[in-house]
Amino acid sequence: MIIGNRSYKNLGDELILAGTIKLLQQQGKKIWIQAYDPKWLRGFLKQFVDISDITFLTEIPKGVRSLLRYIWKQ
Repeated sequence: MIIGNRSYKNLGDELILAGTIKLLQQQGKKIWIQAYDPKWLRGFLKQFVDISDITFLTEIPKGVRSLLRYIWKQ
């Protein structure tokens, strides 16, 4: 599982993530990614890597205000 800072749509971090995924795929590793917006991240990453074998998980916000906004959007 790849876990990082919640860097929602921070393209520099997302490109580093794409490079990490490529390396892990070359090693035949199973990849799980936890993201605040997995739908957006899936769309972004599919431009750079094969996402067919990646499991995306939704990250639940940890702060009270973020959690309330998350619940309100659902």
